[in-house]
Amino acid sequence: MTIRLARFATAAGLAALLLLGACAATEEAEDASAFRDFIEVTELKSVQAIRTFGALDHEVLNDEYVVVTNRDQDYLLEYWGSCAKDPFTLRVKPDVRRDARKMYVGIDTFRGCRIKALYELSPDQVIELRNMGMAPGEKPRQTRGEPSVIGSVR
Repeated sequence: MTIRLARFATAAGLAALLLLGACAATEEAEDASAFRDFIEVTELKSVQAIRTFGALDHEVLNDEYVVVTNRDQDYLLEYWGSCAKDPFTLRVKPDVRRDARKMYVGIDTFRGCRIKALYELSPDQVIELRNMGMAPGEKPRQTRGEPSVIGSVR
């Protein structure tokens, strides 16, 4: 009797884990498609390189998209795939750049992941991207000038 109960508990636990994993994967896919739709609908201007001026501020939107800011302009950076922290060390991977003053699409990395595309953003588009996927009445993400999750990359 106890063996059957243990097997049932193990099977129920595995089923719950699989269900939670499937829900998380679906939510991430919906986020990525929302960002792709935003790029297409707003017809964002694609650029091949940006000046870094020695430092970039960034805000991670999800594992595939980041808002990057140099001192002149905001950009939406898209990775080739999911770019998460290293699961073993929980640290962001180091960058590979061919030029200390510019960041190039397809060649360089940001937060250790290869850059697929860069798009110019207006300040209004940055706010819209920050608030994308939020429920009505949910507290909006902080904006520039306030203490925020935006980190500086040097």
